[in-house]
Amino acid sequence: MGLCIGMAISPVSTTSLYAPVNSVAVVPATSTPGVAALRRMRPAPLGTAPAPAQWAVEAEAATTLPHGVPLPVGRTDAAPGSLAWMAGVLLLPLSSLLGLLLWRQQSHRERPASMSSLASLGPSIHTSYWSDAGHMAMATTTGQPIKALCPVADGSEDIEFTTITDVLYRAGVQIVVASVMPSKQVTLARGIKVTADVLMEEVDAADFDLVACAGGMPGAEHFANSPALNKFVVDIKSQGKLYAAICATPCVMFASNAAIMEGVSIVTSFPAFHDKLQEKCPGVTVSKAAVVVDGQCVTSQGPGTAMAFALKLVEMTVGEDQAQEIAKALLYDLA
Repeated sequence: MGLCIGMAISPVSTTSLYAPVNSVAVVPATSTPGVAALRRMRPAPLGTAPAPAQWAVEAEAATTLPHGVPLPVGRTDAAPGSLAWMAGVLLLPLSSLLGLLLWRQQSHRERPASMSSLASLGPSIHTSYWSDAGHMAMATTTGQPIKALCPVADGSEDIEFTTITDVLYRAGVQIVVASVMPSKQVTLARGIKVTADVLMEEVDAADFDLVACAGGMPGAEHFANSPALNKFVVDIKSQGKLYAAICATPCVMFASNAAIMEGVSIVTSFPAFHDKLQEKCPGVTVSKAAVVVDGQCVTSQGPGTAMAFALKLVEMTVGEDQAQEIAKALLYDLA
């Protein structure tokens, strides 16, 4: 008796992607009995008779793929070595391919159509903020996702820009990247090429919930020299929303605009800018903390504090639980 049977590949749960790097994701053998049976099965050599009873039992156990997809099985009663038996053996690759295609079709139905669909799973809230012992409170719920503007320029700091956008995206925040340059094509400080979604002149603060500015030089200077970005930050502030900057930008841009700094009592920046920041804002405390929150204004020091900075923005807009979940997935200790 000849037997043709398609092979299956057991999928690993996507949750294992977030396991710590020193852990190993193991799929129990009992979760895919069909695959275990396939591993025990071997075709009988030409000229010998297989063990029909054993094969029948194992074939019965191996006829279902994960997710309940039927595994195609073909049988023939022809004698081993005959033309009919050989035809059955030759059908093995086709059967294997069909089984794999059926599994892929089923598994694809259970995944989001694209990564962009994750944004629709994000929180649907609009936020306004007020100071409460250095923390923000959220209010006003709408039916739209949180929307963040992330400006970018030639010379913006690579780690800061990518960390801010990546972490906010993981939290379900809708990101819009706006170039303050004449073109949407910009080059970050270490040479990474970025294509912005829009030019800075094309956005309106009324459509956003926060603005988060990377640092870097001369990126921060381009920010300071952009009338559109300066107006956007002032408008965001006047609407009671969150405005944030890291590295050189708190000193080079924020501290150069009295309307942005009005009411702010404590900030931080890249340490090399602390003296200049204090000179520009003599009545403001310049902190050495990694992240400083003062009312609607959030500032941070540089590339090494970018993760803490971005997670603080998630905590203040989406919630502490979400910030903790993202930190855990990124192997970052928020404690």
